[in-house]
Amino acid sequence: MMVMERFKSTADNCLRIFTLGRFEVYRNDVQLSQLASRSSRVWDLFKYLLTYRDRSSTPEAIIETLWPQHNYADMRKALRTPIYRLRQILQNDSDEQYILFSQGCYIWNNQAHYWLDTDEFENLIKTAQTSEADPETLIDLYLRAINLYHGEYLPENLYADWTITQRNYYRRLFLEAVDALAGLYKAQQRHHEIINLCEKAIALEPFEEILHNHYLESLINTGRHKQAKEHYQQITQLFYTELGVKSSPKLQQLYRQLQNKTGQQQLEEQPLDAAFYCTPEIFASICNLERRRGERTKQPAVIGKLTLVTENAHLLSAGLADNVVEILLKILRKGDVVTKNSNDRLQILFSNLDLQQAKVVISRIEKQLKPKIPQGCHLTIETELLSAKS
Repeated sequence: MMVMERFKSTADNCLRIFTLGRFEVYRNDVQLSQLASRSSRVWDLFKYLLTYRDRSSTPEAIIETLWPQHNYADMRKALRTPIYRLRQILQNDSDEQYILFSQGCYIWNNQAHYWLDTDEFENLIKTAQTSEADPETLIDLYLRAINLYHGEYLPENLYADWTITQRNYYRRLFLEAVDALAGLYKAQQRHHEIINLCEKAIALEPFEEILHNHYLESLINTGRHKQAKEHYQQITQLFYTELGVKSSPKLQQLYRQLQNKTGQQQLEEQPLDAAFYCTPEIFASICNLERRRGERTKQPAVIGKLTLVTENAHLLSAGLADNVVEILLKILRKGDVVTKNSNDRLQILFSNLDLQQAKVVISRIEKQLKPKIPQGCHLTIETELLSAKS
């Protein structure tokens, strides 16, 4: 029987099997997988035969894979009881033979009347990947497939070696489908759909950079710059903390694109009677201009570097760092410039001050800033002054 033929039939007595993100087996709305719940061995046997449904397995191979810790004198005899119990559960009120025995091996009967989520999931994606249909048809195929993926294959058997290959395979298909669907949406400028798609996908696969690339790009394209900035900071810290890696060049490029857009917005929206906050790139350009001006006027500007460290030397949250920036903008003069290189490192460009005058200002900033930092953060402030001419 062709796979597509089984998909069309979920009629009475059809065995319906779910394996992606959960393991459930139904017939006529009765959940069979709750039966014999005290014996996980019966359902592990079912999962094994289903996973390797295209090949025969000897009793010895099955037992050595599923229960290697047991030392049975007669493995064939030991397997007969769980096989019998499993057949009784599956064939209740049905004449279907789901488990066959031939030439000393057990095999799942692929000709039986059943519906399997991974079969439909795979078929929908393969159809979309090889079809020359119009974009809306492809979008529908990918959406139907993605909606079937609720998580990893057989999550209850996450650490079983015999599930690894299939788990990685279906996970790869899922990521390919999301990437392809995002591409179709992007071609139609449907960025809101990409955002919704990626939010669901990231919840399942938080460490896949391709998902974050699509997500950040769509947030930027829809003007959701603050959300994009917060997301970039969160995933940068997550990748470094959990994986020990820095963000990829693609993510960094998107962040620079975001900074350029927010920098232009800052130039247009910031009030003229307060200190100026800008991106590190704009800050560097202003510093270069100040250096040139200082060489001409002999009045170099001064850069103050503020480093904020928690009691345990952990990175500050993006929200707290932004609060510190807001406080600084109120304290400083309107001719001063502020930027944030990271959550724990800020820089200030003091205009028309020499080194000694800037030190006095820094001391005043410390006194005003410390009481306004939220209690319980245990922050210290270290300052370093550099001549903008040096």
